[in-house]
Amino acid sequence: MDSRGFILFPTVMLVILVLVIGLATLELAGTEVKLSGNHKLALEALYLAEAGVQMALHMLERDPAWQQGYRNYPLGRGVIKTVTVTHEGNLVTIESQGEVLGVGRRIRVQLEKVPVPFTHVIETNSLDLRPGAMVMVEGDAVHFGDFALAHGELDALLTVEGSVRLAGGRFKGAMAATGAITVYPDAQVEGTLISAKEVSGVEGYAGVPVILPAGSLPPDLHWYYQQPRFPVEEPVLDLGELSSGFYIAGGDLTLVGQNPVSNYQGSVAVVVPGTLFVHCNLIPENPELDTLVLAAERIVVSPWVTDCAGIFLAAEEIQIEGGTLSRKLAGSLVAPRISIGPGQVTLSYYPFPGAHLVKQPQMLLQVNKWQEIMLMK
Repeated sequence: MDSRGFILFPTVMLVILVLVIGLATLELAGTEVKLSGNHKLALEALYLAEAGVQMALHMLERDPAWQQGYRNYPLGRGVIKTVTVTHEGNLVTIESQGEVLGVGRRIRVQLEKVPVPFTHVIETNSLDLRPGAMVMVEGDAVHFGDFALAHGELDALLTVEGSVRLAGGRFKGAMAATGAITVYPDAQVEGTLISAKEVSGVEGYAGVPVILPAGSLPPDLHWYYQQPRFPVEEPVLDLGELSSGFYIAGGDLTLVGQNPVSNYQGSVAVVVPGTLFVHCNLIPENPELDTLVLAAERIVVSPWVTDCAGIFLAAEEIQIEGGTLSRKLAGSLVAPRISIGPGQVTLSYYPFPGAHLVKQPQMLLQVNKWQEIMLMK
């Protein structure tokens, strides 16, 4: 038997096997190169889609009702194919598609429009200082309507839309009014008075243009009622039991704390369709992350409360009862009427997360959902 014929067959099979393996390796390498290239193109397309979202966000920050969108916007070696903006109530949906050499990525972003009703330390139509009240405002205060001071002491940077009547008490700081300012003999003035019309009874600036800061959005309790919520059925709520979310009471509510510190955590909103009684200090666990919004028809702060950090919104009145020698309130007070009792009160603006100091009424855009979609062609 010829051994050469016996060896030939295995040799041919081995060569074919090596050839198949080589071809498979080449094909796999080519596939990997193609996949790598597609991945790079998809990544570039994703960046273009993100750029489209950022362009839309920029326009929405300038105009919360903007919905024009973009189409075929060239950028680099790709194109932002489409950017669409859809409004539905307080929700805004942005869809942005980027494409590079036939490879596309799409991003769908859902935003929530959050009204910003707090731009100053105080915003009110009626600020009432009762006898013995000593109020220091560290930040801007705005009074929409005529202002009168008969008792107490006010140290503030106050802008008044209307006339001013200083009949008694003591005013320090600076006041600018669009109407006339009248100072009576019983009033003490240790600051600067500026009027767009006239200042009588004391030396001051008259006939100087006074620009009123843009008013914030009025307290919109209906907006808060519509949010996902934790219903509060009891008339008493423990601050220590709160976590991030909206707590909607069924009627009058008393906010208490079981420990002397009374810290809160997260982004918390307590909404009351009646009177909210604050019986404890309100201190954030982490001032850089934690936010507390109290919204009610009326808010009453008890005499023994000495330290609060939060945003107080009232549709009717905020009443700070007297009796405490010294207390600090950091945040914003927004209500048609604000009444402050005897004692020393320091009010200061606090830049809570999401409570940005803005120059005009705004909507904050909060991202609820961010979804990435790959489109291969």
